[in-house]
Amino acid sequence: MSFSVSKKSGNRKNKVLVAGYIGGINVGDEAIALTVAASLKEDHNCDVTIASGQPELSQKYMQYDVSFVETFYPGKLLDSKALFELIKVIKNTDILLFAGGGLLQDVHSTKLLEHGAFLCSIAKVFNKKVVAIGVGAGPIKSELGKQFANTFMRFNDVVYFRDEYSRNYIENTLHIESGTSRTALDSILLIKINKILKAKSKNKIGLCIRDWPGLPFNNISLLLKKLIDLEYKIVFIPYEKSDILLFGKLHEMFGNNIVLAKDESFESTLETIGSLHFLISMRLHANLFSALLKTPFVALAYDNKLRTVFSSIGYENNVFDLDFPFNDVFEKVTNSSNTSMSNLDDLTEIQHKALDAVLNDSTVEIKKMDLHLKVAAFLFWMNRLVFKPTLVRISMKVSPFLKPIVPSIIEKKIKKMLGIDW
Repeated sequence: MSFSVSKKSGNRKNKVLVAGYIGGINVGDEAIALTVAASLKEDHNCDVTIASGQPELSQKYMQYDVSFVETFYPGKLLDSKALFELIKVIKNTDILLFAGGGLLQDVHSTKLLEHGAFLCSIAKVFNKKVVAIGVGAGPIKSELGKQFANTFMRFNDVVYFRDEYSRNYIENTLHIESGTSRTALDSILLIKINKILKAKSKNKIGLCIRDWPGLPFNNISLLLKKLIDLEYKIVFIPYEKSDILLFGKLHEMFGNNIVLAKDESFESTLETIGSLHFLISMRLHANLFSALLKTPFVALAYDNKLRTVFSSIGYENNVFDLDFPFNDVFEKVTNSSNTSMSNLDDLTEIQHKALDAVLNDSTVEIKKMDLHLKVAAFLFWMNRLVFKPTLVRISMKVSPFLKPIVPSIIEKKIKKMLGIDW
């Protein structure tokens, strides 16, 4: 399957660094980065570099001619040389562009928020334009997460959220005001599908689920059994490595009636979803791919983003709660010929206009950082990403020798300062 973005005028040549949750590898986030990078390069004649926590893995999945630079998340902490190489790339770029996805949340940790706050802070140290498109938000529960989110909003010149819920969450729930918030759609809608290589199968059902609190595994297994009894074949589509464990559990129950999709590129991901008779998915972007490929789907909402995003594009009737009514979903799957699929052409146009606006809108004011704040920001991040980790490594090496002779009160202070436990 091939895909491209609709051609638009754009003569301005910019160096753009694309950032986000890239290098996880999470299929949806890699797809967002690729889609935005392709639009920047093909529509707007930009020189594009992608910041990835694992560049080799991202490059292998995207299979697209674009430059990469290594960043510290999601991946290992960079050594000083690699970190300064990243800073050098930021210094030499014109625009830092966050490609979208659920960037403003701390469900698993504050690391993603920290990563975003670092990139936009350093970009502003060098007076760069910083923009974001298709951003999802919530929940942010920790105080540190809120501080990083505030930094992200403060140093972005304009942020296009992917739905009103995300925008309202930042502005009205967390009360983070920046004067730069706007609403568009999910960045994946920048794709324009040209061709589907495989015809849709009459008996393949896609399953894209994750291990999540409240996952109704019994309901899932009962639904699969009923579909298998009707001679449907189940294709399990993993989005992260942890999903493989869930597939193993289902494979033990259903044997070869359920198979694992082994998509190694974005193009093969689209081919798999495009060939399905129906998709049952908890993953936002798997469902969005289905909508774009005219594959009927049911979205199982494990958090607000599925309901709010699909409501914004006219698919609210495709969304079910995670503890879904078994018979309703079964009927939806087996009567998929009656499922109406919305025309997304007008919506892709909205997202293209949003991308054009973040690049070219002269009304967007480029925020400036005072010299004293530049120095403070640079020293803060050097301490957090270089000096403190170095001290931690050194202290862990020497602790076996010092522990017997260091007074306990001093030991406690060192532990608290460095966040370690000897």
